[in-house]
Amino acid sequence: MFELIDCRRVEKTGFKMRSGFQPTNSLFFILKGEMAYMMGGERESAGENELVCFPDNVYFEREMLSPLTFFYLRFENKNRYDLPFGKIYIENKMRLISSFEYLAKTNDEKLKRHYLDDIFIQIETDKIVGEKKADDIVVRTEKFFKEHIKDKICIRDAADAAGVSVSGLSLRFKQILGTSPMRYLNKMRLEKAETLLCRSELSIAEIAEECGFDNAYYFCNVFKKYNKLPPSKFRGMYGL
Repeated sequence: MFELIDCRRVEKTGFKMRSGFQPTNSLFFILKGEMAYMMGGERESAGENELVCFPDNVYFEREMLSPLTFFYLRFENKNRYDLPFGKIYIENKMRLISSFEYLAKTNDEKLKRHYLDDIFIQIETDKIVGEKKADDIVVRTEKFFKEHIKDKICIRDAADAAGVSVSGLSLRFKQILGTSPMRYLNKMRLEKAETLLCRSELSIAEIAEECGFDNAYYFCNVFKKYNKLPPSKFRGMYGL
């Protein structure tokens, strides 16, 4: 399914290619340093012991926040498998590091095949585990948030919609998503705001209202804290 082009350990202080499409499908496993990137309209950062996939058919923008040391794996996707893009969660990071290290060092073709397969087995296994964790409580809560994103919502409203106690809802979100329900709602609102800034002609005040913020001033402050840019500059860079 996947054919190795090359795998090596790399140290960089900056990216020569900061936007566009990767010439080949690539995995970055970061050993040291931090980078920021945008793919599929999502802005994210990645640092030590995190894996990022750059498929050759997904547009990206990226910058180095601090000098990087990382494993750089390039591969062919022979069957055009639907690759994940952006950050990929891997539970057993020591095993993954070991596979990258051996893949980068060995000259034996059979061993290269083995370690390449092992990396993608880990990616697929953790993807399946992650999908199973998305249980009904989180799904019901997310549906409620989407339907009422313009409204004032408290955690009690969300818990009632999911059919659990407030403490039960908070614990479930922490276990599965690593955050609180209200922080997750805030992230959903900001992501919707990003989409409207890029794809609509609504004013800042109208977008704030559509996304459930009390007023434009509060929305601008929260948006700037999340994106490091005020909404007007974000629209200028990524939108209309």
